[in-house]
Amino acid sequence: MKLTEGKTQWVFLLASSNKVEERHVYDIGFGVHCLEKKKVNPDNITLIIQDDDGTASLLMQRFSDHPYRIHTVFDLGSIIANPSYDNLMLFITGHGSIEGIDFTPHIKPYQLLSYIQDARNLHTAVVYFGQCYAGIFHYMPASRKDRGDGTSTAEIIGIGAANLYNSISSPMTVFPKSQNELSWSANMFLFHTFLGILHSVDVDGDGKFTVMDAYKFAAGQTNSHQTKMKSGQLLKIRTLYTELELIEQKLSAEDIKSPDHFKYKQDYEAIITQIYWLSGLQFNHQESWVLNSNPAQIIEI
Repeated sequence: MKLTEGKTQWVFLLASSNKVEERHVYDIGFGVHCLEKKKVNPDNITLIIQDDDGTASLLMQRFSDHPYRIHTVFDLGSIIANPSYDNLMLFITGHGSIEGIDFTPHIKPYQLLSYIQDARNLHTAVVYFGQCYAGIFHYMPASRKDRGDGTSTAEIIGIGAANLYNSISSPMTVFPKSQNELSWSANMFLFHTFLGILHSVDVDGDGKFTVMDAYKFAAGQTNSHQTKMKSGQLLKIRTLYTELELIEQKLSAEDIKSPDHFKYKQDYEAIITQIYWLSGLQFNHQESWVLNSNPAQIIEI
């Protein structure tokens, strides 16, 4: 049975210790748009967003006409344990760090794992970690376990956008509702994950679209995009160094008390900041990953 055809709950999680960013809500909106085009019943799609002022609900209307209810992060455990479903597809966006998924307090790996393993309704759970430092959720005891009472825990598959690195976002433009253009700095891995699911991209050519196919497609497309993006950034860094040399010449020629000297000093510091930021991105390898890869090769989406 495919996950799109079985009793599967599709959950999107955006936690935050501060006001959520619009770009992260857009990540969810695009995912919902792709699932709806895939003919997933909107009643089986659940949104968990720390939406304190109602902004997320308004932004979601740009992607879907369905009146989705926005749940709070505190509902996560009960939503996962919903007895109406046998399977869980969980997509996580937002911020993350070595401390866990950004929230107050942070959501730790064993906390999330416990929610899923304690859910007696679940047979299969696939979790996509789109946040930075998603690798802290890697190397966890995710295989099915006998509870000792004739039942077993869910088979858990983890898919990480990044290991112990930042997860890269990049400007993307889509047309979710007729000709309404939407652009945002999209989470590259999740963006391509949703595209892979929408188009059922069979990477290995066995005639089936599995969780592993979705992973390979998203990882490959993300790496390809990063390569192009970093090449452009290198050219930008070279241009910035040229601008920096010109400003250094102007600084040396101007009196330190003149207004122009102060302006050139500000320009100099701004360019240095850009160079540091762009240079840092050159060393970010992201390194996507799969936890519990054997069932990922079998379970079809």
